[in-house]
Amino acid sequence: MGGGVWLDKSITYWVSANGNDENADGTQEKPFKTLSGALLYINQKIYNPNYKVTVDFMTDYTENADQYHNFVRSIAHNVGNFVIQNSLNKDVTIGRCVVYRSATVTFSNIKIHSSGNPCIVVSNLGIVDLANTISFDQTSMDGFIAAYHGGRIIVGSNTVLNLSGKGKGILLSQQGVFEHRNVASTAFTINVKSSLDYLFSASDESSFLSMWDCAINLDENVTVTDKIRLARHSKFISMNKGSDIIPGDGNIVVDETSSFA
Repeated sequence: MGGGVWLDKSITYWVSANGNDENADGTQEKPFKTLSGALLYINQKIYNPNYKVTVDFMTDYTENADQYHNFVRSIAHNVGNFVIQNSLNKDVTIGRCVVYRSATVTFSNIKIHSSGNPCIVVSNLGIVDLANTISFDQTSMDGFIAAYHGGRIIVGSNTVLNLSGKGKGILLSQQGVFEHRNVASTAFTINVKSSLDYLFSASDESSFLSMWDCAINLDENVTVTDKIRLARHSKFISMNKGSDIIPGDGNIVVDETSSFA
């Protein structure tokens, strides 16, 4: 197995601006310098697909907006359960992330920005958990989150999503799912900080689930042209209509095969 480590418990690897990708082992004494360096090391050393690895940050950290990371659950052996967190409340901004082939990634208290493509793309039965405060910054017209081919976004209670960018919001297609994992009906919050063509869009049997616990706030002078777009057997599960859940003016576009429920 190429000198890799077979482990049966979770472990945390650390990233620091003062680290070194060349000879790091991920401990706080020898942290990595970049998230990419940590992920490369993990993919080379961990051979248990059920093993959970966490990457955390010891210092402030910022990546270029064109940086991206692939998270994939290998058919062969590699780890498929990641946590990318900022437990020390540093100022941490990472590049866009692609999660696919049944990989599971939790993002906690992280900023994600992108100069092209959505900040998070999840597909092919991948799962993304969003926890605490997640801030998205998108400088192109590609939106913040996209889930397709059975990809699933799960938002925990008390989570805050800040959306700042251009054009598009959250896009689901080809049986993609965006779901609030509500605990005792505690709300999560979406703060919309820039004007959008749409906030929620679903097509091809995709679903927004448990959206009745979602509190949506629009910054001053922010507008959303289409609040919700549903097409081709998609649905938005809420106890109220989109005009109630999303403040301000804006259209709700639902084709004859799709529905609120």
